[in-house]
Amino acid sequence: MVYIKHVMLDARVASFTAPELRAAATFYRSPEGTAIRQKLPQVIDGIMPLIQNELVRTTRRLSR
Repeated sequence: MVYIKHVMLDARVASFTAPELRAAATFYRSPEGTAIRQKLPQVIDGIMPLIQNELVRTTRRLSR
């Protein structure tokens, strides 16, 4: 888990400027940002089975 946190932090630092990170932090502290942060796991839970099914179908097609 520590490794994943470092990878994610490094990716953010490499991809975003300091002003962008500050703006994101401000947004995620807002009521809208808080709602999105709370609902996002449900959204991901809903789409992950679809993505997994598509990966299985693609793997089967490529294996033929």
